[in-house]
Amino acid sequence: MVKFNSKNTLDKELKGKPTATMNHEGGLAFEMDAKMKLVTETLASFIEGKFYTDKNISQQELTKTVREVLKYDPEFVLKLAAYARKSMHLRSIPLFLLNEYANSGANVYGARRYVPACIERADEITELLALSIHTRLTDPDHRFKDKKTSMFILKGLAPVFNQFDAYQFAKYSGEGSEVSMKDALLLAHPIPKDKEQQAIFDQIVSGTLAPPETWEVTISGKGASKESWEAILPKMGYMAVLRNLNNFIKHGVNLELVLNKLTDPVAIQKSKQYPFRFYSAYKTIKDSSYTSEVNQNYVQAILSGLEKAIAISAESVPKISGKSLVLVDVSGSMSWSNISKHSKMTPADIAGMFGAISSKICDNADVIVFATDFGKVRFGEDQGILKRMELMARANVGGGTDAFKPMEHAKQIMSKYDRIFLFSDMQCYAGRGSYNSFAKSFYGYQREVNNAYLYTVDLTGYGTAQVPQDNDQVLMLAGFSEKLFGFIPSFESDRLNLVNEIENYHV
Repeated sequence: MVKFNSKNTLDKELKGKPTATMNHEGGLAFEMDAKMKLVTETLASFIEGKFYTDKNISQQELTKTVREVLKYDPEFVLKLAAYARKSMHLRSIPLFLLNEYANSGANVYGARRYVPACIERADEITELLALSIHTRLTDPDHRFKDKKTSMFILKGLAPVFNQFDAYQFAKYSGEGSEVSMKDALLLAHPIPKDKEQQAIFDQIVSGTLAPPETWEVTISGKGASKESWEAILPKMGYMAVLRNLNNFIKHGVNLELVLNKLTDPVAIQKSKQYPFRFYSAYKTIKDSSYTSEVNQNYVQAILSGLEKAIAISAESVPKISGKSLVLVDVSGSMSWSNISKHSKMTPADIAGMFGAISSKICDNADVIVFATDFGKVRFGEDQGILKRMELMARANVGGGTDAFKPMEHAKQIMSKYDRIFLFSDMQCYAGRGSYNSFAKSFYGYQREVNNAYLYTVDLTGYGTAQVPQDNDQVLMLAGFSEKLFGFIPSFESDRLNLVNEIENYHV
């Protein structure tokens, strides 16, 4: 019998959808509604330099999207800010969203409660104030009758001061910055919760807070010696430990002390570090050129410790039953630049990290890397996440973004997958004038082989999707947190999606 769903028919069907558009490569893509677009742009906000747009254009697009959502659902923006801080552990973007709300003229009942929900470190107080002041002083749209700091921000910040102690205020005093903690205190007028806190506030104003015993202060005062590092290491935060592993190696800091801190399950979970942070540290050490005096066994022990740490961090990710197809984008645009000026990681590294985690948590997974071509990556049972990432990175599949090819292959061999993961910048294409597209191949697979779920994880936030948003078997995700895997059982049982999660978020 002839197939009614021919290539050209399905291609016309998809291109005829109201949301059909083109991505930056000219490939078939689909517009998202404003909320989903804002979510993807927000949760992928680590990316400072993008292959297809520069930082300023990305900022303009995000600003345009958030202002569009503010017009009809301002509380969604506030909820997204709190969700991004509390659940996804982003720092700068929640402050940006709060500031946009403050300048929008919206009046959500009880909106001020979202400010404390977005601040977990004392320096975020001064960061938010500096952003607010700068916006109003340099406002190009002349939206404000005066240049005063938003009362929403000032009133919202007042109770935040009750969250921190003298050490935290001293550590982030902001002396010499545009806005100091003293400035913030005098602007927000917080009410102290007791006499002890009143004394701290007085010390902030008089500049008499005792200097904090941070690792920076200790090393600056006593010098970067083995003894100095060993004295301060037990008091260091987990991120500081990751950033200073090279210093520990160079100075021969007690290895047991370092590994105890590095692989402590409680410290790892409490640190809320994204899995890619471990790989960033691993990559830095592996690529470092050490002097002959450095003990190479020590270096290998640290690398093994990082491997163990990331395994511990992934233990909380829920296991996934059934058969899964994991598509990992390793195209040129994914490796063009690092995700930020402070990181050596690329979007391709993040995609590889997600692919490796998927291979560990799925009962049965085929992991495929794709670019111009594609290839299946095979892992040993005893290989850890970082080793699996290295295997994916070594695959030679070209530089294009032909995501449709592995999807077509799965259809041709009639391989029945329960779900498909796509980790990508969502700039997939198939060449000019081609009838091929990822959307067509996926829809064809659903209709001809198996009605599988599709999970797209947007790693750069360009603002378009690879499939229409109206497909009820598709869940669009974004960002860099392994917590995204937690949506899978909820979606497959209750159809809970990311926008729903944020709309139902309470502070």
